[in-house]
Amino acid sequence: MKSLGYEYVGHGFLHNIYEKDGLIYKCLKYACMDNPFHKFEHERASMDFLRGRGIPTVRIVDIVDDGILPGVCFLVEEKAEGINYSKTRMPGALREPFFDYLMKITKIEMPFWGDTKPDGTKKENGWIPFLASYVKGLDGLPEDVKNGHSEKELLAWMKRNLPADGRPHFMVMDANPENFFWNEKNEICAAIDIDHPVCGDPLFQMASILHEWGGLASDYVDSHVSRKERERVSFYGLLIRFNELLWNRRLSEGTGMEE
Repeated sequence: MKSLGYEYVGHGFLHNIYEKDGLIYKCLKYACMDNPFHKFEHERASMDFLRGRGIPTVRIVDIVDDGILPGVCFLVEEKAEGINYSKTRMPGALREPFFDYLMKITKIEMPFWGDTKPDGTKKENGWIPFLASYVKGLDGLPEDVKNGHSEKELLAWMKRNLPADGRPHFMVMDANPENFFWNEKNEICAAIDIDHPVCGDPLFQMASILHEWGGLASDYVDSHVSRKERERVSFYGLLIRFNELLWNRRLSEGTGMEE
């Protein structure tokens, strides 16, 4: 890539990231991701959807399939301006405003439940079918990891306790602060990598905050979640942990996630 004028600037969980002529170029690190163009189209639709509703996101300029390197798909976006923080470097005074910002996004209503592109294209016909994908393959994990849980038991709990319809809401899913940039007024001025949003239950976003931030978010969650809602937040946290384990196993085996 360097010989073609692209400067390597870093990587994310799934991406290698390059810069050329003031633009950012992202490609997937894993060949097992069998439909990168679809993934990047999903990201572009999500970013455009949020920007149209007052949430500042970087503009995606293009998706280049096979035009830079043979067989490699790149997402091309504007370079974000501002300051971004890791969890360990974010000032404590900004944590609560950041959590508030993520929860503000969940107030944006979506047309139906499930894993969707904001243009209306849907892959699942409901919140529970989407969550079922989070535990698919769970029974194949070691017993000490499953801690007595099974796919059948978790699916039965979902059907008894979770909303199957209603007014779904947009969720970023990832509570990583490095995807958000702040201006000199300590306001979020840009967001990047909102590449796997869903529309669903806002309490799932609260669970993702707790999962990502641990004890640093416990007081925030306790003050914003009712006693009645805490069981659901805990259940979502369990699903997130299992999904993370399953993701890592799929990637290590080179099988990726199903599209």
